Amino acid sequence: MTLLPAGAANRFFDAYGCADDATMTRARGRAVLRALGLIEIERNGRLGLPGGKPTWEPAGYATLERVLAAS
Repeated sequence: MTLLPAGAANRFFDAYGCADDATMTRARGRAVLRALGLIEIERNGRLGLPGGKPTWEPAGYATLERVLAAS
């Protein structure tokens, strides 16, 4: 869900074919963790810390929005 465009997650899981509710829940959880990681990496960039990437924040927040919309 992290890299899928808005509205594509359900189509992806439909095409996948064997995504039960537990798999969907795990996928959403992993997407949230990755989104928070992207936001943290952006924060490090803003603070000038090593490894920070100030352009990663929008992807993190977009992921969170998609996960919440799909719930």
